[in-house]
Amino acid sequence: RSYMELRDYEQSDSYYTLEAPNLAERTLSEQFMYCNNRGNLYYYWKKYANALPWFKQARSLVEKGPYVFQKHLCGLNLADTYLHLNQLDSALHYLNQGEVFFSTIDNKSVRYYNLAIRAGIALKQGDLPLARTYFEQTASTSGIDNDLVLIRNDFFEAYCIAVGDYKNAYLTLSHDGIINDSLRNDLAHKRAATYDLHYKMDTSLLQ
Repeated sequence: RSYMELRDYEQSDSYYTLEAPNLAERTLSEQFMYCNNRGNLYYYWKKYANALPWFKQARSLVEKGPYVFQKHLCGLNLADTYLHLNQLDSALHYLNQGEVFFSTIDNKSVRYYNLAIRAGIALKQGDLPLARTYFEQTASTSGIDNDLVLIRNDFFEAYCIAVGDYKNAYLTLSHDGIINDSLRNDLAHKRAATYDLHYKMDTSLLQ
């Protein structure tokens, strides 16, 4: 997961592959985190077909028992992945499954993510007025994780182009550039910390 956050997808994938044979020996919580995080790896790597089975496996682990939040969170990930695979009925299926539960909890990020996915679906269905409604409801990004903002803005940029609003398409792209610059700066610090950790480990081994 650390390498995924550093956007070093190949290195991240190599460690997930290395751990895969031991997965059955792990606790339910560890198995869930492994599957969901591996799904996230492929999602951010834009390998959506690879992400799908891992999100499905993560959801199957928490399908029964007192894991309602985790179950429906996986549903959001599945909906987003199906959206990128242009399987809109499946995306809506998972969104609608979690609608009642998410309406009972106060989670700003979950609501934002839900509306962003719905905006993307409406856009792909050609329902531009509905897409606009969802984009207006997600205009405020206060307290929202940058990765979720970037997901929403990808759809919003496409919407702006579809309606000929090239000014806002440009402004959104520029704003995303600022976010990415900030993320890259953060990633640079994390990468430096990673190198420092490796150096200290190597030094300890030599001693």
